[in-house]
Amino acid sequence: MCAAVVETDRLALRRFTDADARSLLEMLSDEEVTHFLPLIAPRNLAEASAYIDERFLATYRAADRGERSDEGLPLDLHYAICRKDDGAFLGYINVDADEAHDAGYALVRSAWGHGYAREALAAMIEVARRAEFPYLT
Repeated sequence: MCAAVVETDRLALRRFTDADARSLLEMLSDEEVTHFLPLIAPRNLAEASAYIDERFLATYRAADRGERSDEGLPLDLHYAICRKDDGAFLGYINVDADEAHDAGYALVRSAWGHGYAREALAAMIEVARRAEFPYLT
């Protein structure tokens, strides 16, 4: 497991890796999980790998080169949510650096109802606050 970027009592928020493709594919293959998500879900492992590269790894590469948004905000606030005690993949959370500053998340269905989204979002709000996001939607 990659080192956590952010930790909470129960969660580790970390950068995605190529190794997350299968877990992401399984989560995004669940129509109840994706029902309200603005995305076209990957249909196979190759598409899940491409999705990770385009959506997550590309922003990490840009951020690692020192690139920031037009407002000077970090581009790489896109994390996998994992349970700290066993490293299980639970979903993702992100704050976009575009003008809408959207905060969003998705969790595997088995993680619903345990307060993980609230815990992860509270941590991301603090990260966004420290990064000087003017607001989140």
